[in-house]
Amino acid sequence: VGYTGPVDLSSTDAAATFGTPSVDAGFGAASVSLFTAGNQTVTVTDQATHLAGTSNTINVVGSTTSSDATSFLVTTSLAGTSTTAGVAFNVTVTALDSSDDVANGYTGIVHISTTDAQGVVSADTSLTNGMGIFTVTLDTAGTQSITAADQATGSITGTAAAVTVTPAGAATLLIAASPSSLSAGQATSLTITAEDAFGNLATGFHDTVTLGDSLSGASFGAVSFSGGLATVSGTLEHAGTNIVALDAAPL
Repeated sequence: VGYTGPVDLSSTDAAATFGTPSVDAGFGAASVSLFTAGNQTVTVTDQATHLAGTSNTINVVGSTTSSDATSFLVTTSLAGTSTTAGVAFNVTVTALDSSDDVANGYTGIVHISTTDAQGVVSADTSLTNGMGIFTVTLDTAGTQSITAADQATGSITGTAAAVTVTPAGAATLLIAASPSSLSAGQATSLTITAEDAFGNLATGFHDTVTLGDSLSGASFGAVSFSGGLATVSGTLEHAGTNIVALDAAPL
C-alpha cells in the first residue's frame, strides 16, 4: 500500500494518448485514449524497477468510410517535444471522425507541412486503415509546428504539439571585426560566432580557439565562448590587408 510510482504508460496503439498517471497507496488512475481500430492493450511500467503490467485486450472500433474523416491526429516519435536540428523523426497521422474514432476507411491524400522553411518532410501519400507514418527533419532552431492536411479537403487538418528544435554541433566559425578598416596599431573588437551546419547559433560550443594574423605581429586577448559567441580585443601591427585566422579543434 506504500507504493507511489512513478510509472509510465504505453500501448500497442501507436496513436494512443495518455493523461498523467497518479499513484497513491498502491492504486492509480490515468486517462487513456485509443485511436487505432482493432485489438489493443495498455501497459503500465514502473520507471525505476521496470516492473510492468498489461491490460486485457481492448477492441477499438473505428469508422469504416472515408467520408467520416473530419480531422487528423498528428503525433511524433520524439521522447518529449524537442529534437536536434538535422535529426529525422517519425510523424504518425491518424484520420478521425467527428467522434474521434479512427476513420479506417479514409483514402484521401495527406500533405505534411512545417513552419520550418528549411525542414524536409515526406512526400504526399495516402493512409492505410486510417493511419500513416511520415518522416520529418527540422533544421531551424526554435519552436516549430508540423501540420497534416487533406490534399483535396482543406478542412481536414491536424497539428502536432509544438516541437522545440535545438542547434546541432558547431560546423563553422565566423569572425567579424569592428571597425573592419583601421590604422596599424589600432585596437579592434572581434566577434566570433559558432554556427551549426544549418546556420543556427551553436549555443553549446565552448572549445578552445586561438587567433593569428597573416602579417604576423598581432596581439589578441583570450577567447572565451558563451552561448556560441565570443568577443575578443585585438591589435594588428602592420599596414595592409590582414587576414585573421582561427585555430580550433576539428569541428
